[in-house]
Amino acid sequence: MSSNYERTAGSRSRLDPWSIAGWIFLVLLLLFTVIPIAWMISTSLKTQLGALQFPPTWIPANPTLDNYTRLLNPNNELGRTFLRYMGNSLLVATSTTIIGVAVAAIVTAAVMVTMFYLGPWADPPGMDELWWPLSTAAALLASWRWWARRRAT
Repeated sequence: MSSNYERTAGSRSRLDPWSIAGWIFLVLLLLFTVIPIAWMISTSLKTQLGALQFPPTWIPANPTLDNYTRLLNPNNELGRTFLRYMGNSLLVATSTTIIGVAVAAIVTAAVMVTMFYLGPWADPPGMDELWWPLSTAAALLASWRWWARRRAT
């Protein structure tokens, strides 16, 4: 039995205007994302004078890594400050990830145990539509309370 969605060897899908528009949108979104990153990398490899020249150039004439050595050198004030900020950011990102995974594992275990013991009673009608707004509101409320207590001390 053959369905409309099966492909045979050598068959091509027909491109309708919506899929072409979707691909154009995705390419534009990709360019919108990649071009600023490429510009930042290009500018970071320029000297200070080269970064301020007009008209700007994409590829620096004399690429240099002096900006990176100055930024990552713990012997000067700029390097110490940047490395301290980077360490703080890594600490916050790592601890947030670990806490988030731990809380998600505990909540998942509780939901699974509840669904196992209660069976169909654990999934009341309308819960699918209410799950995301309720869980988002609970997460925002919990984080707001945590920050409010933290700032008060």
